[in-house]
Amino acid sequence: MTDQFLMGRWSLVTGTWLLVFFQMSATVPAAELIPSSKSVTPAVTQQSVMPATADNITSPTSNTGRSFADDPFNYLITPFKFSERPMLKQSVFVFGGRTSATDIWSTAVFNLNRPDQLKYDNYIVGAAYQRDFIRLNGGLTFGAEVGLAYRFGHYRLSPIYQDSLAQSAELWGGLGVRYGIDLFQTLRFTPGIVFGLSAISSAIGQEADGQRDGKNATLLFYLALEGSFALASHPDTELVLRLHHRSGAYGTLGAMKEGNNATTIGIRQQF
Repeated sequence: MTDQFLMGRWSLVTGTWLLVFFQMSATVPAAELIPSSKSVTPAVTQQSVMPATADNITSPTSNTGRSFADDPFNYLITPFKFSERPMLKQSVFVFGGRTSATDIWSTAVFNLNRPDQLKYDNYIVGAAYQRDFIRLNGGLTFGAEVGLAYRFGHYRLSPIYQDSLAQSAELWGGLGVRYGIDLFQTLRFTPGIVFGLSAISSAIGQEADGQRDGKNATLLFYLALEGSFALASHPDTELVLRLHHRSGAYGTLGAMKEGNNATTIGIRQQF
């Protein structure tokens, strides 16, 4: 009897506590039983996100993020500003070709306009070293070049052929500018120009003929006009076509009007 009485009392107490708990749970709001979302939400999700509009998106076509309408002056001069991370390179150029017995303009078109005249007389082989110094945002690259060439053939005095071999050395140096153009995403064409001074050990060919009447072709102006081609997969190896020109600039140096011209082809390796 005593055990039954105690068990009944315990069951009554337990039931009463369960009843009170469920009544309290029913009266408390669910939001107070669940932890606040502010304590678990990362701070970044509480920040407001600005919708993307034309007013808060900068244009990717300009380094300054401005269009032509916003700042026409900076938009136009940006291609001519110094590049912040220029890819300045060095290169070695080896070439060979023929010296021309005509003027620079005829040489530029391979003397096709001179059908009845001696087109080429002697030969030329040489090498040049070039180093970049400045690169602009627009792609223009400025540098310097120094070169050495060996000129030889049987025309000591053009257009007279001789059995003996005429020989001459040439040394030049100057400043250059180049600009690369991508073609069809497979080929890169780079026109370039070098201007400076050229000195020779002795005059042969057309220069020897032009030295008459006290003129001197030892030191003349140097001009190189070239176009180079490279595959997009191998941009540092170029096939170069170059017009090699020495001139007194209408008597400015050595009282000479024009020295030797040459049509050359070669390979340039950049590194």
